[in-house]
Amino acid sequence: MRFSCPHSVRDTHNPNLILDYVYDQEAAQPAATQLAFRHGSTMQLPDHLRRFILTSVPSVPFVEAALLFRSVGGVPLSTPTLARRLYVTEATACAIVDQLRGAGIIAPKEPESPGQYYYAPADQRLADTLDTLATYYTSDLIEVTQLIHSTTARRASDFADAFRLKKDR
Repeated sequence: MRFSCPHSVRDTHNPNLILDYVYDQEAAQPAATQLAFRHGSTMQLPDHLRRFILTSVPSVPFVEAALLFRSVGGVPLSTPTLARRLYVTEATACAIVDQLRGAGIIAPKEPESPGQYYYAPADQRLADTLDTLATYYTSDLIEVTQLIHSTTARRASDFADAFRLKKDR
């Protein structure tokens, strides 16, 4: 008789993703066909987090970078390091760093370490919101990213509407 028990592991490349798999006791190895992403819980996002995402989060890489800085605490990261960790170009990482600085999430480590940035939320309310975001991003990845993408799509549509020619002109 074949006995299996479910296990969960964090993805080594993205600790926010959790893989569920079934361990095949008979074969003494994970059953590869059983790998699947956990979809997260069905928890409702708190209103303050939903408001923060809709008003302050421009993209998923922005969230990934903010949570990366949060996870390393006060350890400074450079733009090239951020680019490698997020699998984006250095130009994209530079733009994300500018957005994070503008949002009051990170600060430069200067003058001790020029070009280095560390997690430094502007106030406790922002720090608490980022803690909540980290919790929901790991448990409700799909809902959070869909909310981010809906905002991005709406901004793109609004931008396109600005260039639309009016028929009555």
